[in-house]
Amino acid sequence: MANRLPRDKRAQILHALVEGVGMRSISRIFDVHTKSVDRVLHEAGDLAISYIDALGNLPVRAIQADELWGFVQTKKFELSAMQLDTLGDGKKGRVWVFLAVCADTRFILTYHIGSHMKADVIAFMEKVARKLPRDGDGCVKQEVTITTDALRSYHDVVEQIFGSSVNYGMVTKQYGRKSKQGDVIRLSPENEKRPGDRYVSEKREAKIGTPAERDLHTCYVERHNANARMQNRRLTRKTYGFSRKFLNLERQLALWILYRNYCWIPDNKRKAIDRGTAAMALGIEESLWSVGDILDLSDAFREEKAELTRAETESDAAAAPDVREFKSEAGLDTVHATDLLQLPTHWVYHHKRHYSAKVHASECTNCRDGQGKTNSASPVGEWYPFFDLDDARRFAQQLEPYNHSDCRVCIVKEYQKREHRF
Repeated sequence: MANRLPRDKRAQILHALVEGVGMRSISRIFDVHTKSVDRVLHEAGDLAISYIDALGNLPVRAIQADELWGFVQTKKFELSAMQLDTLGDGKKGRVWVFLAVCADTRFILTYHIGSHMKADVIAFMEKVARKLPRDGDGCVKQEVTITTDALRSYHDVVEQIFGSSVNYGMVTKQYGRKSKQGDVIRLSPENEKRPGDRYVSEKREAKIGTPAERDLHTCYVERHNANARMQNRRLTRKTYGFSRKFLNLERQLALWILYRNYCWIPDNKRKAIDRGTAAMALGIEESLWSVGDILDLSDAFREEKAELTRAETESDAAAAPDVREFKSEAGLDTVHATDLLQLPTHWVYHHKRHYSAKVHASECTNCRDGQGKTNSASPVGEWYPFFDLDDARRFAQQLEPYNHSDCRVCIVKEYQKREHRF
C-alpha cells in the first residue's frame, strides 16, 4: 500500500511500543501521526493475541499466577452508579491483568484481562489449562505445580478445572507498619496492604496434592508484574498514558508478552553464562527473534485476514439469502421466516452480573415469554429464545459452564415457599 510507512520506520515504532514509550511520545520522536502509531499497534497486537491464544502443549513443571490492576478510560470511583450497573463487566474503570509464568524459564504462558470476580478467575485458569498437555480424560499428562496468592476464588477454581491432576499451593502474605528499628508496630488485615505498609511475613500452604516447598512462592510472576508496569505505558502507576479502549490494552499487553518471550534476553553482566530467550529456554524456539520478525508476522497475518474477509464477502454475495426478519409479539428481537410456525417453548436468562444462566419454560411466571416479571428491559440480563429444552440447556451450559441450572418453578417443579418464623 502506498500510504503505509516504510518497514524500518514501523519496526522502530514497534520497538518503542514494547519498551514502554507512549503513543504520543512515539509520534513526536519519529515525526509520524498518532494514527500511524495506532495502526502498527492494531496490526501487531492482533497478531500477538492470536499467537498467544494458539500456543499449547507447553512442557512446564511449575506455574506461578498473579494479578495486577490498571484502568480503562477512567478510574472506578469516577463512574456513576448507573454506569457501574451497565458496565460492570471489566471493560471500563478498574481492570485486573492476570499473568501465568513458568517458574523455571520465566516464559509467560497466558494472560487474562477482566474484573476481580470468580468468573474471570475461571476464564484465566481455563486458558492456563489449554496450555498444558492433556490426555483423553482431560488430566494433565505431566506433574505440574501451580502457585497463586491468597485470592479466595483460586482454590475452588483450580479444583474445578484441574481436579487432583496437579499440585496446588497458596501463598498468603502479611503486611504491616514497621518502626525504624524494624519492629512491627501493627499488622494489616490478612492479605491486604494499606498505604505505607511493608511486607512482614508469609504463609505457604499446600491445597491440592503435594507441591514441593521450593515451588511455593510467587517471586517470578511478581517480578513480571513489575516488568509489565515498566515496559507497558498503559500499566504505569499514576499515568496519563492509560488505555481509552479495552481492546487496545489487550493488544499492548499481548504484544509485550510476545516480545518478552521471544525477543528479550536477560542481562548477563552479573553472570558468567549466556542465556537465550524464555522461548528458547522452554524448548519451543531455537533462535532469537527480532522486532522485524514480529513485524513480518504481523504483515502476513494482516494479509491472511484480508484474504479471508474477501472470500467470506464473495461467498455471502453468491448465496444472497432472502430472510425476512421482524419483531414478534412474543418479545423476540429477530425471528426468521422458518420459525413463524411456532413460538419459543423455552427461554434462557443470562445474568451478566451474577454470571449465571437459567432455563425457563415460556409460560413460567418468572419468564412470561421472555418479558420477565416486570416486563421491562434489565441492564444486567438478557433473554434467549429456544424451541427445544435440550437446546436451551446446552446453550446455558455454554454461557456459564460452572453456574447453569433449570428453573425450580416451571421445569424442576420442586419449588417450595419458605417458612417465615416469628
